[in-house]
Amino acid sequence: MDDKKWIQIRIITWSIVAILLSVVLIVAVRGWGSSIFTKEFTISNKKVVKELEFDDIDNLKNIKINFGTSNLIISESDEDNIQIIVKSNRKLKNKKYIDTNINSETLTIEDFNENSRKNFLNIFDKCILKVELKIPKSYNKNLTIDNKIGDITFDSNLNLNNLNVNIKTGDINVNKEIDAKRIDINSIVGDMKFDKIEGESISIKGKTGGVDIDKLIGYGSIESQIGDITCSIEDLNGDIDFKSHVGDIHLDVNEDLKFVLEGNKNIGDIKTNLEFSNISQSSKTFSDSMEKMPRIK
Repeated sequence: MDDKKWIQIRIITWSIVAILLSVVLIVAVRGWGSSIFTKEFTISNKKVVKELEFDDIDNLKNIKINFGTSNLIISESDEDNIQIIVKSNRKLKNKKYIDTNINSETLTIEDFNENSRKNFLNIFDKCILKVELKIPKSYNKNLTIDNKIGDITFDSNLNLNNLNVNIKTGDINVNKEIDAKRIDINSIVGDMKFDKIEGESISIKGKTGGVDIDKLIGYGSIESQIGDITCSIEDLNGDIDFKSHVGDIHLDVNEDLKFVLEGNKNIGDIKTNLEFSNISQSSKTFSDSMEKMPRIK
């Protein structure tokens, strides 16, 4: 057996091992005994335990969220203030549930879920918080979210300067439109679904989980180490890279765009809605163009 075939076998073997370990992690964290994220994780079992309002936000430039074990929902405030609604499936010893601090420029929000400050296995104590953050349409500065365990849902349109999201275990669902100058999103385990995303610079990286974007405007990079990538490209203002080490890439490209398409495949197929003269699924690398403009790689 030559070195090239041996390297291919090793890549495939380690990819399978990575997939199996990821599946075990997802089951352990998100589905243990079908009780953590199902029966006791449903909205119907939660009660409002705390509500907060921040009215003096004219000079606010940053909203920073740091959660250990909580679900987060971003929605729109009907008033020109920021509102926080906290729900829990059971009472915590610390009745504060969350801690907030606001100064002239920054609002910081942290959860006080007992499980988030203990050993990882204590998530099986089954206390889950659901925090809804209502932001007024007028807020257009910076939003930073760090979440260890829990889903993040965007249920309102956002027009921001910078959006930065880091999540270890949980899904990201963007049900509205996000428009920001800079967008950085990093996920370790979980799927990411976007209705529409627009940015001057976009970086979306996932280790295990698919990435699905209904409409994309901008440039940057989209990556999933293990998982499929599906993206509809509406407009480009620069080069954009798509990378999936193990998984397919499906691109639906606006036919009116002018661009260069370059591909480099590992394990998986690359599919588009356009026809190119010299692209075949058997080739590892390829390049073709719809006139030379921005590059899709």
